[in-house]
This record gives sequence, C-alpha cells and structure tokens, in this order.
Amino acid sequence: MLTQALNDLVKLQKIDTEIHELEARFAAIDPGRKLAAAVQLAREAKEAAEAKLKEMRQEVEDLQLKTKGIEQKIESEAKRLYSGGVYNAKDAEAIDREIANLKQRRAQTDERVLELWEMLPSVEKDFNEKQALLQEAETLLAQHRAKYEEVKQKFVAKARTLIAKRKEQASRCDPELLEKYEAVRKKRAGVGIAEVVDETCSACGISVPKAQIDSLMDGDSIETCNNCLRILALPQQPE
Repeated sequence: MLTQALNDLVKLQKIDTEIHELEARFAAIDPGRKLAAAVQLAREAKEAAEAKLKEMRQEVEDLQLKTKGIEQKIESEAKRLYSGGVYNAKDAEAIDREIANLKQRRAQTDERVLELWEMLPSVEKDFNEKQALLQEAETLLAQHRAKYEEVKQKFVAKARTLIAKRKEQASRCDPELLEKYEAVRKKRAGVGIAEVVDETCSACGISVPKAQIDSLMDGDSIETCNNCLRILALPQQPE
C-alpha cells in the first residue's frame, strides 16, 4: 500500500516537473522587450529630428516675417526722405543711416534664410529616414507580439491540460503524504520526491544507505534523503 502511495507521488512529481519546465520555457520567450526598446529609441530619434525640422521651419517663417517688416520700414523711411517732409540735412542723414542699417539687417536676415533653405533638405531627409525606421521598428514589434500571442495561447492550453491532469493525480494521492510532498516541494525547487537510482538520490546525487533502500523495498516506512530531505521512492515498475 505504501509503495503504491509513493508511486502515486512520483507520477504527480512528473506532472509537476512538466508544468515547471513548461513555465520555464514560456518565461524564456521574449514578449517583445528588445523590440519595444528599439521602437522607443527609434521614436525618440524621430521626435528629435521632427523637433529640429519644425524649429528650422519656424525660424524661416519668423525671419521671412522679420524681412517683410524691415522692408516695410525701409519703404516708410524712404517715403519720409523723398516726400518733401524733411527740410534739413541732419534729419536726412539720420534717415539715410536708418535705411542703411535696415538694409544691413535685411541682408543678414536674407543670408540666414538662405542658409536655412540650404540646410532644410538634409534635415527633412533625416526626419523622413527616422520616421521610416520608426515605422519599420513598430511593424517588427507588432509582428513579434502577434506571434508571441499565438505561442502564448498554445502554452496556456498545454498548461490547462497539465493542471487538470495534476488535479486528477493529486486526488489519487494519500492526503498525509501529499501534504508532506507539497511542503518539501516548496523548499526544494519544486521537487518533493526523488527516485533512488543506483543507490543514490536522483535529486541531489547523494548515496542512499542500504537500510533505507531495504525499508523502501519492504514498503513499511517513509524514507527521506539524508542530504536534501526529499521523500525517497524506488523506481516505478512499468505498468
């Protein structure tokens, strides 16, 4: 009777091991963390390029408005000068200097606008490239996540099957032995019972005394490994 109870626990352990291995395999699958990080970097690069492009375009717009204002001011000053309203040389010289100053400012502004227009194609190209890279990274991430969900569903289905199988097998186990098994399993990396193979504990590899092996063969007591404290059982005979 005790031998059968131990055999039932061994069967349960095999199911638990299969569940543990399934969970470990699934946990090792990248849900897309690396690709998500790549998307974030691509997005930041795209946003930086976009900000630079917007800033440059805004500067061009501002300078064009400034140029327009300067031209209006030059026109206004020229009208003052030649309208006949200025009657002394001193005022005329002041207006001439102001017009010259305005023209110099307009020339500087025009020079900067020209410089920006020359730079814009390169900045636009960089932005377009960064945007394309972001779209590519987002596509790869979406594809990976879709594949991950497919794999996840298969793992979930397999896990449900194993959990149902475990529940059924646990119901066949001796309650007291099952309680001990669960307690040991929690402390010993998910392994609560180990078979004795070649007179050693298959879990930790330590030799099992002959007296314990004889006791297991007689089926008259529960034996535990002197090293890892796991419940011991003899290898199951083929059914």
